[in-house]
Formats: sequence, structure tokens, C-alpha cells
Amino acid sequence: MQEVVLANKPAIAKCVEDQRKKEPGVKGTLLMKWTILTSGKVSNVSVQTEELKGSYMAGCVGPLIKGLTFPRHKTQGEPITFPFKF
Repeated sequence: MQEVVLANKPAIAKCVEDQRKKEPGVKGTLLMKWTILTSGKVSNVSVQTEELKGSYMAGCVGPLIKGLTFPRHKTQGEPITFPFKF
């Protein structure tokens, strides 16, 4: 799972860079939660860090996560919570 996220590190780094330009005083750890379907597609993406729900970072990373594709698997797993530090 982590390999797929890390493979998209350049796009995530761009979100961090833009976050610093648009909201320079806002930083921390953005917790995102999502479900990986057996098809490898992502569903139910949500921000878990209340104070960052309206941040540029959340708005940038959320669509990136929705576009990720993970390896197919046979059984549905539990939702994943993943931290993005910026």
C-alpha cells in the first residue's frame, strides 16, 4: 500500500509546496482515510484531521488519493488511515 502512495510522491510534494505558498502559516499532519476496493480502486476518501478539513492541502491530496490504483486483491480490507506531514 505504501509503495503506491510513495510512487506518487512528486504530486504530493507539489501539494505541500503549493500549501506553503497559499497558506504559509498552516502546517502539521493531515490524516486521510480511504478504502481500497478489491478492484484496486479507491473509495470513501475523507479528511480525519478536523482542523485541516478546509485547508488547501486537504483539497489537493484528496483528489490524488481518489485517483490512485492499488493492486487487485480477493478480500475487502479495512479502511486505511495515512498521515501526510507538511
